Amino acid sequence: MQTFNETLRDLLNRCDAVAQLYPEITDTAVREEMACAILEGFYRLDENYCYTPRQFAMYSDDGNTKVMAVLYAFISEAIEAAKCEGLDTFHKRFAAFQNRSIVSDEGHSFDYYFGHWNTEDFDEDGKPR
Repeated sequence: MQTFNETLRDLLNRCDAVAQLYPEITDTAVREEMACAILEGFYRLDENYCYTPRQFAMYSDDGNTKVMAVLYAFISEAIEAAKCEGLDTFHKRFAAFQNRSIVSDEGHSFDYYFGHWNTEDFDEDGKPR
């Protein structure tokens, strides 16, 4: 099993691969949708998080499908890695994901694809303050 940092690096590399075909992945609307998926599915571990097809503001259905596949694979892998590493709270998972020292092979950190949120904006359960 991979470490969480390896899982995050894989996500960033997969995003780089999608960006080669679909550069709109870095558009603000797409970044916001992707960040919300990470918030719901990974930071919060929302049991009601829906893994059915959803829109990520990509320009094409194929681009949307690729983003969805990348994110859903990451969330599944990241949850397992987080359990093994004791990332057992919203804020621990939040901090682990927003680690600028983990970059893709092209040098992109999480904020290139997901933007940045402030930890102070959320309570211990991940609800907005």
